[in-house]
Amino acid sequence: MVQFPYASVVPFGRERSGLLFRAASHETPPDEILARIENLLGLDAADVLRYADKKKGQRRAVRLTREGDTVQLTGFVLAGDTSAEGWIKTLLQDQLPAQAYGRLLLVPGSKAPVAVKARGTQVCTCFNVTEDAINAELTQCRGFEDERLGQLQSQLKCGTNCGSCLPQLRRMVRATMPTAQPA
Repeated sequence: MVQFPYASVVPFGRERSGLLFRAASHETPPDEILARIENLLGLDAADVLRYADKKKGQRRAVRLTREGDTVQLTGFVLAGDTSAEGWIKTLLQDQLPAQAYGRLLLVPGSKAPVAVKARGTQVCTCFNVTEDAINAELTQCRGFEDERLGQLQSQLKCGTNCGSCLPQLRRMVRATMPTAQPA
């Protein structure tokens, strides 16, 4: 088996499970290793979109899943040119609709063939709540700081589980408080 001089695993948030595995080597890994990785990630089925170019040492596999009227990316493997990771990872992590992409997900390059609008910076990992969602909700909140925080928690659930996001939530609430008018 090929040894990867560099490899890392990054877990997703708490609400969803996932795995981001990066590995690097000076030589292209054998097809058997990539096939094994695809198998372990459930990307070895007939409905997975694929691209392979042995000369360039590139291989891609993506799985799209339909949930109601929405098509979402549920897994991918990039080997060789991995510059598309940034925008493809955003589609996966933010659970963005992917029906506009189809086979374009197999195209290499750091620029998405169709614009990707990220959901924003994640503040609450327990409930996958973003900064944009919090700011939008804060425009509807009224009262003193603790009341606004309570309204925010009631509506979005952020800050109600592990509490690690509470300091940032409090800063965001304070930033939206009206300033006192001089008498």
